[in-house]
Amino acid sequence: MISAMAEPKKGDEFKPGDMCSRSGIYRVVHDVEHKIEHEVTVIHGKPFPPCRHCGQHPRFILERAAQHILSNEWFSEPPPSNRYRTVSVRGQRPPK
Repeated sequence: MISAMAEPKKGDEFKPGDMCSRSGIYRVVHDVEHKIEHEVTVIHGKPFPPCRHCGQHPRFILERAAQHILSNEWFSEPPPSNRYRTVSVRGQRPPK
């Protein structure tokens, strides 16, 4: 486990109820009699969930940090002044 203030890095481990401080791909380790390890995407600011079968047992291990698309400057909501800009397509303007 890591402290709440440190930036998580590859290999850091979290449990259900911990808040995700870094979006990314996490390896999930369950009770070995229930489910083999698998990968999931977890989003910053969301809690790591319990398993419906093994409850609080799973551990989430950061494999690769990744920026959530909606927090990326190129994919986030544009400012209102640019939202409805007219763009020509193959030299034609869209109908009014």
